[in-house]
Amino acid sequence: MNFLELPNELLIEIGAYLQLDPLDSITQAAQTCRRLYDIWISQILAERVATIRSMMLARKVLICDRHEVMTHATFEPGAPFRGSYFQAVIQIHPAIKKKELAAVRSFICRATTLESADIQLWDFNDIPKLAYILRACAERPNLQLDVTNMYPRAWDTTKEPGPFAFEFPQHDPIPSSVPNPSFSTNRITTLFFNMFRPLFTLWPRRSITCNPSTARIPPGASSPPATYGASYTVTTRKPRHTIAVSHKPLLTGVSFDGSEWFSASLYPWTIHTLNNAPITRLSLDKTSLTLFDWCHILPAITMPSLTQLTIGHLSVAFPDLRSFLQRHPTITILDLAGNQAVGMVDLPAPDSNPSFLPFLQSLTANSQYILPFVQYQDRGNFSSLRRLHVKPLRSTSAPSERDYPYPVDHLYPIFDAIGRNPNRKLTLVIDVLDYSGLLDWLMRHSPNEPMSLKDDNSAHFLHPLPGLEELRVISEGMSLSNEATQRVLDWMSTHNPALIPDSISPNSCPNLTTIKLGREGRSEEVVLTRTWSPRLEPGSPGNRNSCRRLHDLRMPEILADHVQLILILMIADNISVCDPDQDITFQAFSSKFNSGLSMAYFEDVTMLAYFRKLCAERPNPRLDLLDYYQGIDES
Repeated sequence: MNFLELPNELLIEIGAYLQLDPLDSITQAAQTCRRLYDIWISQILAERVATIRSMMLARKVLICDRHEVMTHATFEPGAPFRGSYFQAVIQIHPAIKKKELAAVRSFICRATTLESADIQLWDFNDIPKLAYILRACAERPNLQLDVTNMYPRAWDTTKEPGPFAFEFPQHDPIPSSVPNPSFSTNRITTLFFNMFRPLFTLWPRRSITCNPSTARIPPGASSPPATYGASYTVTTRKPRHTIAVSHKPLLTGVSFDGSEWFSASLYPWTIHTLNNAPITRLSLDKTSLTLFDWCHILPAITMPSLTQLTIGHLSVAFPDLRSFLQRHPTITILDLAGNQAVGMVDLPAPDSNPSFLPFLQSLTANSQYILPFVQYQDRGNFSSLRRLHVKPLRSTSAPSERDYPYPVDHLYPIFDAIGRNPNRKLTLVIDVLDYSGLLDWLMRHSPNEPMSLKDDNSAHFLHPLPGLEELRVISEGMSLSNEATQRVLDWMSTHNPALIPDSISPNSCPNLTTIKLGREGRSEEVVLTRTWSPRLEPGSPGNRNSCRRLHDLRMPEILADHVQLILILMIADNISVCDPDQDITFQAFSSKFNSGLSMAYFEDVTMLAYFRKLCAERPNPRLDLLDYYQGIDES
């Protein structure tokens, strides 16, 4: 009797007896025959639902909605996995079971809505199993796929190498000169060499010359600009596994962390997905590929819908990166924060065709990239660029006293370039304000010389940032160099605004409207209504100082360091500070700090006491001090 001639009831019992191992013969049979599929699919899905629940309990799978992590999932019996989910975080370990992989794939394929899939690889090198999940993700519409290698490291013998193999010709070293003959201590040997030494100079020197052959480059690939003429031969490696490409990739965002995506087996799938899916966001980071690898990989990638690009820790020569950027004029957000420039950052000619990033709106990078891009904008390019996020060249912590003043600060040329164009409307983002030296730069009288405490005030002039509209500081802390701090301390010790140097007076940032302290998206970052206070009149004294339009100052809490807050009050006139925890706003309309200040709210007792003393010496009937600890108001 044929197996298919058995009654449905008996086939169901057979399936239950075999325990429905996802990759055994019973599951494969269900995929080849419509009748068997209809009979066994409910049991297969029931088993996979149970597997997903056990993985959620073991924290191997996290399913999230927009507000919280779901501790347990309720799946409808008639339609398992059907539902709308925001994110799925999936941990893949070397010991993961086949039925767990199959359950994860079923969830990804059958979810009604899934916006983000975060796959975390824990020392996982099984390319076929990884591709089993990736192919399911690639065919999800509007999916953001983030794959993170939790143990990024260079390829070893257990990992499959990259798609290309390079051979470099070997040459014997060329001796720099004829070795000097060694002299024996024996007297006869010494006399022999002394007698025939003139004849040694007549002998020709041995040398080896090498004629490097021309590198054989695959068609369509650019020559490696970072190799400085090195000759080599490149061949395509034979993959260990054959991975089928996705029929119709539909995901819209990809973030690859690690080198597995460009292994010889997975490389065809990666290139096919990048070139055929409607991807708008691409992030590449922490790969062990070399300059030669990227020289041949980048020309093979063309993404017509790309708008956001993040290049992390990659060894990419800038000429190759520039060619890639020029082929993608749709990019609006470019993040090069984790990348160190290899080669000279030489941008194309302003009249190049096609135009170089004509729609770029936001740039995040270190000074190696920021400065050439700003200078390129001054030549009439990047008309849409409105946001600069300046990253340090290396990771830094809060500097100590001996780190000041800045002997060679790599951000000063950026501030100089920004300030030279008064028509540039800009949002400037800085990670660590104390290390950037922005406030010190505003108070310096020369781009290359720090401000001297003994100089006459008339010798100083202002470094303006006329186009700066918003300043965001990611770090909550603020501090100044010794010179700038000493001037503020001198002023505070006498409570006399006359000691403020002229470099803090008018028009340093005339268009600055917002200062934000703290990370974006954090709970303490609240959105303030950008309205003027009814107390501010067009002709009021508060309109005479430097940041004449500043009215939003956002921070998690009022700064406890009175030196830093006093400086803000000196350089800005119209500030509204919001404390989101207490929902209390303080409006500061400052004319050299005192006359326009209307209300101040303090959590720090020392600062409150200082302001009380200052108000006693210089009465201000408009000033209200709000004591957080005692809850009293004073005028």
